[in-house]
Formats: sequence, C-alpha cells, structure tokens
Amino acid sequence: MDNSQVIVLNQWVLDPDTNRLYAEDRSFEVLESKHVMLLAYLAKNPGEVVTREQLMQEVWQNRFIEYTTINSTMSRLRKILGGDTHDYVKTYPGLGYSLVCSVKFLDKADWQAAISGGVTKHELEGALVDASETQERTNIKPVAYSLVALLFLSFVVIAGLIFNPLETPAEELAVDKVEIEPLTYMKGWENAPAISLDQSLLAFDHKPMNDPDLFFQVVIQDRESKQTVSLEPETMNPFWSPQGNELFYISLVDDICEIKKVSVSSGLVLSNSEFVTTCGVGDLFKTAVISSDMSWLYFIAKEDNSSPQIIKRYHLHTKKTETLTVPRGKYKGDVDISLSPDNSQLVFMRWHDDDTQDVMLLILDTGELRTLVEEGDIQDMVVWANSNHHLLFINSKQKTLSIINTKTGRSTPVYHYAGRVGYPKVLSDKEILLTFGDLYTVDVKALDLNDARLNVSTLISSSFKEHSATLFNHEGKERMVFVSSRSGKNQLWLKEDNRLQQLTFFDGTPYLSQLSFSGTGEKVLFDMDDELYVLDIYTKAVTPLSTPTEKVKNFIWQCHSDENLLLNVFEKDAWRLYQFNIQTQQFNQVAENITSIHGYCGESAADSRYYGSVITGGGIYPLMDNWQVDKSEHYFPEVEFSDNRQWGITDKALYRITLKKELYKLDLATKQETPIDLGDINAFYLTVEDNRILLNDLQFADTYIGKVTIPNLSEILAQH
Repeated sequence: MDNSQVIVLNQWVLDPDTNRLYAEDRSFEVLESKHVMLLAYLAKNPGEVVTREQLMQEVWQNRFIEYTTINSTMSRLRKILGGDTHDYVKTYPGLGYSLVCSVKFLDKADWQAAISGGVTKHELEGALVDASETQERTNIKPVAYSLVALLFLSFVVIAGLIFNPLETPAEELAVDKVEIEPLTYMKGWENAPAISLDQSLLAFDHKPMNDPDLFFQVVIQDRESKQTVSLEPETMNPFWSPQGNELFYISLVDDICEIKKVSVSSGLVLSNSEFVTTCGVGDLFKTAVISSDMSWLYFIAKEDNSSPQIIKRYHLHTKKTETLTVPRGKYKGDVDISLSPDNSQLVFMRWHDDDTQDVMLLILDTGELRTLVEEGDIQDMVVWANSNHHLLFINSKQKTLSIINTKTGRSTPVYHYAGRVGYPKVLSDKEILLTFGDLYTVDVKALDLNDARLNVSTLISSSFKEHSATLFNHEGKERMVFVSSRSGKNQLWLKEDNRLQQLTFFDGTPYLSQLSFSGTGEKVLFDMDDELYVLDIYTKAVTPLSTPTEKVKNFIWQCHSDENLLLNVFEKDAWRLYQFNIQTQQFNQVAENITSIHGYCGESAADSRYYGSVITGGGIYPLMDNWQVDKSEHYFPEVEFSDNRQWGITDKALYRITLKKELYKLDLATKQETPIDLGDINAFYLTVEDNRILLNDLQFADTYIGKVTIPNLSEILAQH
C-alpha cells in the first residue's frame, strides 16, 4: 500500500511508514516490521480469505518458512490488537486467514492534521475511505468471492495432491534399508567429520573420556590403515583445503580463538602448525570453510565477550579481513557456516538471545541476506548438498535427515534414523557422513544439604536415561516424578513407596524437562518440546497451558499453590515476569526485565521469599512483595543468569553451577562463597528441592562417525 496513508482498524491506527500502532488515546507502540507488513496486507484484502501461500509470497517475499512461523506471527499480532479470538483476524483451518474488523484508509497528512488539532475519531469518519466499500464496487461481491475462493482453493489442494504427492512420512522411511558403515573406533566422542580431497584421510573432533581435563582434540585417521595421529590439545572443527592435503582447524590459545593449518604427508607425518588468522575471543565452537579457488577463508568470529558472534572472511593472498554480518537487535550471534559448491552463497544459523534460531542465507556477490527458516525445527547445523540450491539438515524431533530446496522452500526427508545422529557432511552423490550415538547416560543424584558432609545419594538409576526429577515430601512420605526412557520413549514416571508407575503415554519422541511439584504435590508442571503442561498425579490428565507469547521460560509454582505460576515471557523485545492462574487461564504482568526466578517456600506464604536475575548486569537479587528488584542485596554479581537450572535457593544459601560442572554455595548471612566438590558427578544443571540439590549425572557414552548410503539421493535432489 501507499505509505502516505494510515490504516484505521476499529480503535487502532496503523502508520506503516513508521511501524507505529496508535491507540485511541494517541499512545503508540512500535511494531516489528513483519507484523506491520502482515497487517497491511490483510487490510488491503478485507474480508477475503488470504492463504498461507499468499502470505509467504507477499509478506515473507517467497522465503522458505514453516507454516508454524506464520501461525506464531499471526498469534502475536492478535495479542497486540487484543479483543476476543476473532475480533480482528479469523482463521479458516486448512485455508488461511481474513481480516474481519472495520478497515478504513486515510491520507497521513489529513490524519496528522486532525490529531494535532484535537479532532476525535468520530469526526474523522467523513474523511475516511472505506476499503470494504471500495472493494465491493470494484471486485466480486464478498460472498460470491468467498465461494469462488473456496472452490479455487479446493481445486488447488486436489491438484496439489495429484501432481505433488505428499512427502513420505518420516515414520515410513525404512531405517533398516539404509546401510551404515562405521569409520571411527576410538573410545569417547567423535564429531565433525571432514574428508580430504583424495578421500584418503578423515579428520574429526575427539573427546576422550579417560582424560576429563582434555576438552577436544583434532584427530586425523588414514582411512585404509585406520592409523591415527592427534593435533595439539584444545583444537576442534577441522576442514580440508579444497586443493590438497592441508588441514585447517580451530585452536584455543589462552582463551583466544585462532585458525591454524598443518600439511599431512604419507604415513600421517605432520608439518609444524602455522597460524592463519584469529577468530577472536571465546571458545572452540566456531566453524570455518575455504572457497574452492583457495582465495577466501570464511569463519565465525567474536570480537569480545559482550558482543555477538559474526561472520568474517579472510583473503588468503592479500591477508585482508572483511566483516560480512553484523546481527542487529538481541542476538547471541551467527554459527555453523557452510559454503555452496559454486562459492556464491553462505548458509548459517542465527541464534537469538531467547535461544530460538533462524536459518539464514547470504548471497556473497550482492550482500543480500534473507531468512530461509524462522524459528524452525532444525536442530543441527545446515550444510550444502552437492547442489547450489539444496541444503541438508537434521530434525532431531522427527528423527529425520532432510533436504531443503532454497528456491521452492520444499522440505523432503531422505533418511529416518533411530537413536541420535549429528554433524551431517556430504561425501558423494549418495554418501553422507554422520556422527552416531548418544552422548550420555543419565542418572539422578542428590546432595543432602542437611548433612555437613554433603553425602551424595542416587535417587534413580537404570540402564535407561533418567533425569529431571522433582520431589514432594509430606509427613515423611516422599513422592518423586522423573523423566525416563525405560518404556522406549521419554515419559513421566512416578516413584512412591518404592513402586514405579508410568504416568504419561505420549506419542512420538517428546523432549521433557523442568519438572516441579505444586504446593500440595497433586500436580506436576513440566516442559514438553518448549510448551507448558500440567499433569494431575491422580487422574493422569495432561493439560496444555496457553501463554501470552510463544517464548516462555523459567516457570515455577508460586509457593503453597496448586493454581498460580510465575514465568518469564518474552514480549515486546524484553523478558517480563508474569503470574498465571491455570484455572482461570488469566495472565498478569508483575515485573519487567526479570530473566529467571526462584522462591524459597517457608511454612506459609508470608514466610516465603523470591529471588530473580535481571537483563542488565549479572547476579541475583531479592524480590520485594510487589515483585520489584530489591537492590540492597546483590549475589554473584559477576555471573549472568538466564536459566533457572543454573541456580537455586534455600533459606540460608544460594547455589549455582557452571558450565564446567563447578558448584558454588553463597551464604546469605556472611556473603561468603565456597566451592562444593561434586566428585565424579558430571552435571550442567541443578534443582534445589526439600533441602537437597538434585543433579542430572551425565556420564559420557561413546559416539562414532559412520557413512550412510542413500542410493537414490541424486534422484531426490533432481526431483525436489
């Protein structure tokens, strides 16, 4: 539409030129550009059924997105506009959406003059152009149009099924018909495979389990003799020169990331390592790739600890470095780059600060950057297939290895796997390298805080994965609910009086975590695939909980309650603290800028206290009765907390755990901080319940790199 106009939608006025949405009192909020484009497009077609395909073309500019992205964007837009479910936008299941509110257009100059002169909305009515009347005069009548649209859409659906059959469901892809050839045999983790140009050498990351002080180390293996040689410690993510047996890799030296290279001669003889360029500060989890003409080295870099990761390129001849991406807004940064076979495009993952990720495509000649998948279900790095418009990726929820056509946006599964796989790498027209095997076995351990010796006990252990336990103790009787794979899939189980009972029977492969008992021990709150649910222990009924936005985290029961929750909600570009009643489904924002929260529940609500972390700066603060931060006390000020599982609270102390599995106690009275020895417990997160620290004890398992052969992969790429 013409940005010299504004759009009046019931009591709202949208100015597409400034992205501002004005209320009747002339206050406004700035919308995201996608919401403005979506609302403006619907307003151009009032009363019409607009399909998701139309929205993909007009609003998302033909970029590949999942239908869930459109659904979530529409859901956020509805929440911004307010009102009942169908007051503004009506959903037609399987068809699309229509704007059902009053839609009028006004010249922006007239509107600005009117509001500056104090003219009311009612006085503006005579100057407004009614879009619905204009459409009725120039197009098919709305009712007739809807009938024609429905007939047309029905034809499109039927024709689509005839000429473009539905993709084969992942469950029907035969696992046992795909050959897997193991290539590595070392104990420990083996990841990130890379094959030399002549395919005689395999390089990969290796983490041995018998040396806890060694993080990762690049290993080179002769594919014929199976002999190996290792590079220096603290090295990762190897990648070969496209023109010979020169191996590049990421190295960490005094917390500085460096890209180095070595030459590999016959007999696995290595030259001295040579420094190429720096990739900034931080860790080893950075990727890089070289253009086929050996001109440009593309890599992930991080300037300092407070800035997001970005993509740079280094010219191997002129030694010139260029910055290619500068993520704006709240981002953790860019990761996992892959270069197309013709060197014209980079694909990478962009992580937001709320841990959602987009798949991005960068056109190197023009600098054009577009989103291929917004907040999608891609769980692992995306790499190019042997094609300039096909990508290969892993969806761990569906357990599929799939391809995406970057031109059509179509996604097609090519391999349905069992267990766990990762790090896809194309070897040939029909061969793919993958890492196979679970990283850990998991048991639940507990440290008794009432015991000065902090004795460790095992709460639940088996040959299956057990984790994320929650406890409820009433009159000496203990009840525990935990996640277990002992039924073949992750489910919730109950242990009480030494009896075990399966509580849930979910289909598929759900990811369950963050369990917690309500005040009476009758309900359990948990996360399943990033959605909130409540389980009734006695009826086994599972109830999904609606949330103000799709981005929520760090949820807890309010002390002594079976109905009220506290949770962090990402809304209007910031994390906010909300109260939620599961009976009335009512939300109430109580504070801003709170990123995680815990409560110590005393004998009564009056004896209970809450603590939280904030967006700006590090540390934990007490929260006052009105949920505002009490800045008179500040604990762990040097540490940034974003996850409830990083810390916990008792009546006397705060506890935190680091990514290096170090546990610390801070005495609330003395402010003294002391480390706690976890022994051989390998835990990333903690939960404090019943004056015990619960830990998921992750013991390392073994992985290996294998080759899968998909005979018809070239045909699939040609057809899709």
